[in-house]
Amino acid sequence: MSPPKGHRNLGIRGGTTICEGLLTLITIAYGDNIAIDSLMAICQFWAGATLIVQWRTADPKMFIARAIPSYIRCVWSFYAAGCGRRWPWEACNVEGWSDDRCVFRVLHCFAAVRFFLNGLSLTLQYRYPKAGVGQHGNEQLFYRGCVRLGGIPLQLFRAFLKLGQMPDTLYARQPVEIFINLVRALIVVPIASWSLLNQWATSGTGNKTDDIRTTEQGRASINSPTSFANFIEPHKGDRNLLIRSVMEFFQFFMSLWLIGYNIDAFHMSVQAICEATTSAALLYQWRHDHMGTHYVRAFVSFLTVPSFLHLGICGYGWPWEACDTDAWTDIRRPFRMLQCLMALRMLANGISLYLQKRFPERGITAKYGHEQLFFRSIIRFFGMPVYTALCLQNFVDFNGTKWQRPPLEFVIQIIRALVVIPILTTSLGHQWRFTGTENRPRCAPEGPPAAATPEPAPSKAALEEKAQHVAAEPPPPEFKLAAMETETRVEPVSPSKQAMDEGKDETTKDPAVPARQEDILRRYITEEKAAEDRVQV
Repeated sequence: MSPPKGHRNLGIRGGTTICEGLLTLITIAYGDNIAIDSLMAICQFWAGATLIVQWRTADPKMFIARAIPSYIRCVWSFYAAGCGRRWPWEACNVEGWSDDRCVFRVLHCFAAVRFFLNGLSLTLQYRYPKAGVGQHGNEQLFYRGCVRLGGIPLQLFRAFLKLGQMPDTLYARQPVEIFINLVRALIVVPIASWSLLNQWATSGTGNKTDDIRTTEQGRASINSPTSFANFIEPHKGDRNLLIRSVMEFFQFFMSLWLIGYNIDAFHMSVQAICEATTSAALLYQWRHDHMGTHYVRAFVSFLTVPSFLHLGICGYGWPWEACDTDAWTDIRRPFRMLQCLMALRMLANGISLYLQKRFPERGITAKYGHEQLFFRSIIRFFGMPVYTALCLQNFVDFNGTKWQRPPLEFVIQIIRALVVIPILTTSLGHQWRFTGTENRPRCAPEGPPAAATPEPAPSKAALEEKAQHVAAEPPPPEFKLAAMETETRVEPVSPSKQAMDEGKDETTKDPAVPARQEDILRRYITEEKAAEDRVQV
């Protein structure tokens, strides 16, 4: 079998698109939304097949073949927004615009616009195959990557709304449907988006592309990145700071949902403020690597400590409400103890950040970065078993009791335990492992350079004394090299000529050499004086 002619990211997206089709078949198997999902599944398998074919052949006609199902899904999504989960020959259900389902109808409209933009981008890439091609690939790859990223909040909104708004209504959704929304938001869509952005970054002039008309055409740029990670790398801070900033913002996004549904509003408000501040500080440190961000992140970590302690001691509620201490004598006791452990974890995280700022070079070796990065990765890892234990207690001990927690809180805790905290832990460990001195470490904070204290200008007598001292010193290496270049080439002479020259004085051999040496020494002294004058200025 011949090697594929197209970019390897086409094969990756072909696999993810087929996986989306399989997920849609699962929802059909459970009997939910058969009318809409049947055509959606056909379009997903259709698009996946075109991606695989284009990966093998680099046939540009596949752009149009893939744009057609995008346009079909656009029309079908608008139909779902207008009539709901009905077949075209059934009566249109417009009541969904006036009850709890209205927000889902609006989301269908956003999905329709997203499909239209995806199809339009594919059409434009087929029409203009060299648009934006240079150091990077076709500009439409970047635009489609951004369009695909819009699917992450879209799927998260669908999942969280079904969890927070629909459970106690006639329109409650099955858990498998919510699970598929989360899989698409956290796994499938991010992989497809990264694949597009990575292909855009690595398919510039002279590289393999997704189009036989442009693949390996021209000379590759010297500065062409080898991955999208290399494209976002040129900043003062390590790129792991950006990864953690995104994850902290995602945690802030989930905390806002809990606040919106009045689930532990006080403690989630404190946590949301700290997460948003941490995300902004990490983003600023990635851009500028400023020393103050460690103090900011340490402060917000310390700020969450009393919040977790209050949650552990008094439970859910505002500080001015009565403290519920009865939980320490019933089945809620493990929950309270876990919250106290979370307070201890955030305290250790803040201390680690302070110590990294206080001792910026501590523990840095040739292969490993600052030791506090390693310690904080362990501290972060500790959150995984804590959140997992909270989920298990909610599912096993609180299920069916008056203390049962809402499904939205349960799912968000699972996402923190299985997605967010593992990524944060891996990011810290990776930054520690690859920021040693031989890897040009950029994890230590760097503040603004201190202002140089101007030195007093030397006096004229001091400059003359310096010039006399320089003249008395032996010539520098540069002078010796220049003197060696002025020496005449020695050629073999006959014995009779050598005997005639033995009686001549040494100074008569080449009278120009001493004059050249004096000229070089004079220029050297002049340059020394000029340098001292510049220091004085």
